[in-house]
Amino acid sequence: MKRIGLAHCAIRTGDAIGNDILGQCRTLAAMGFSPVLAGEHFLLDGAEELERVSLGQGGGLDSLDAVVYHHSFHWPVGGEALARFGGPVAFKYHNVTPPEYFAGFAPHYVERCTLGRAQTGELARARPGAAWLADSAFNRAELLAEGVAGAAATVAPPFSRVDALLAREPQPRDPAHWLFIGRWAPNKGHRELVECFAMYRRHYERRARLTIVGAVDESMGGYNVAVWRAVETHGLQDAVDFRTHVTDGELDGLLATAGCYVNLSLHEGFCVPVIEAQAVGLPVLTCDAGASAETAGPGQAVVPAPVDDEDFQFVARAAHELATDAALRAGLVAAGRLNVARRFAFEPAADAFAGAMEPVFRELVA
Repeated sequence: MKRIGLAHCAIRTGDAIGNDILGQCRTLAAMGFSPVLAGEHFLLDGAEELERVSLGQGGGLDSLDAVVYHHSFHWPVGGEALARFGGPVAFKYHNVTPPEYFAGFAPHYVERCTLGRAQTGELARARPGAAWLADSAFNRAELLAEGVAGAAATVAPPFSRVDALLAREPQPRDPAHWLFIGRWAPNKGHRELVECFAMYRRHYERRARLTIVGAVDESMGGYNVAVWRAVETHGLQDAVDFRTHVTDGELDGLLATAGCYVNLSLHEGFCVPVIEAQAVGLPVLTCDAGASAETAGPGQAVVPAPVDDEDFQFVARAAHELATDAALRAGLVAAGRLNVARRFAFEPAADAFAGAMEPVFRELVA
């Protein structure tokens, strides 16, 4: 049985890349291959039976027949292991955040993201015939700009947990409860979100609440201060709830009962929380930046990325219409669930992955 490695620095259950890797494992196993996790750090819950190859302390990929290398940031250990590997390789590109978002906040992230985006081109040049699987058309366009041939770059959306969410029964919702999920980073648009929420409270609904779920990176001190300052300036301390650590059950509870998922992230290579929200019937309001609108699909509420008070007011008004127009909400919910079922449930994701991996499969049986 051919052994195919799924490689990433850290492989965790519960995060977007970890879920994608585990979905790939499930698909490969169903096709008669033996999937193997390859990385430096493993934090797995319920996937202990999967074989692992540790790339720390000089470990390599030589026991594998092929590798799917997940690229999301600068990973020198992975790059070195891949350079020594002689078998067929496919790359899964999750995007590397442009370094300019971190300028003035976190110099180490500027360096890391600069190196990560440079590594995209290095990997493409080192393996000119390799297949590239992009999470989105947005990511695919970045790969083409790095010199990846159009025929080698295919959109293959990430595996996720949306099938379980689609099966849940809808619950009563509070239309004035906004939800956003995303780690504290300048490209995620937390400050803009707070400004729009302040406009919404001021002009439309004084009892509105905003819940933001995401880990806080203390090294991003200046950005964290800017977000808190926006909350304090508008007197929103009792209206904004920051959740830095939640269980899957707590997150599912928020997705099931919030009234609107508001995504103002300025750069996303895919944006998994958007489809999780759609899957449970949570209306989505997203800005047209990065891949977010592409992921949200047709028939959704899309606004320009807000940059000033006029834009903040526009977003607030759009959220008010969504909260008060029952027909609009119902249409968004129906279109969102259909978007997830048709494009991102396990079967369409598995079909896209298997199709994009065809060049690797051909090499393995040659």
